[in-house]
Amino acid sequence: LRPEQELSERREILGIDMYTAKTSDFLEWKADFKLPVVRSGISHGVMAYFEVTFPLPPLKRSKLLEARRKGDFGTEGKSGKKRGRDIQEIVLTTGPEGEQTHWGQCMFFFNDFDMVRQDDCIKGIISVSRTSSNPRLLDISLTWATDVISPALKTSANNGVVNWRKK
Repeated sequence: LRPEQELSERREILGIDMYTAKTSDFLEWKADFKLPVVRSGISHGVMAYFEVTFPLPPLKRSKLLEARRKGDFGTEGKSGKKRGRDIQEIVLTTGPEGEQTHWGQCMFFFNDFDMVRQDDCIKGIISVSRTSSNPRLLDISLTWATDVISPALKTSANNGVVNWRKK
């Protein structure tokens, strides 16, 4: 998905502190979400991606800057967020603005496509759990409803449930 194809704001659905996370935090989770629509169009589904931020201690930042000056590491601004001339962190993202990786994004397509308009809101719940047959696979359930803001369009609010299960 490219940024110009997005119809709603991006929202963090699940934030995990990797310094304190336990394996059990990943086995099963559920989260509510609200996606305010910023551009009218046909909604085909919900796109998911991840972003991991690695804060850099000052010594690593100076080595990274030196490597960039020599041309040994990446291109300016692509893998580090900067404050002034100092690189503060490295961000690994599969989001629309990120460089393409082997992880990619995940698109959860709706069974029925919905027309959404600016100022509508797509609300829902996502549930994720490991499959019992293979711990590397996930069962994902997405329930959503579109709240239509425009009074003339209130009767066209759509909702549904989609389940993805890898067997």
